[in-house]
Amino acid sequence: MVLKRKGKSSGSCARKASTCTKTAKSTQMKSHPDKATLSQMIQKRAYFIWEERGKPYGSDIDIWIQAERDILSHVKK
Repeated sequence: MVLKRKGKSSGSCARKASTCTKTAKSTQMKSHPDKATLSQMIQKRAYFIWEERGKPYGSDIDIWIQAERDILSHVKK
């Protein structure tokens, strides 16, 4: 799993993370996303969590699990 991306500022991180969560919320209202869409949503959320935490080395599994929880909590309702 690669969470690294260049050229993004941390100032826009919170805004984009909330957009990802909003996407999850709107997805729950319409229908359940397919596996590819769900995986992409989790990947984006994990990247934003990683950025928010200061891009820590070696925290990829913890961050991925948190991203799964965040997205799945909105999708499964």
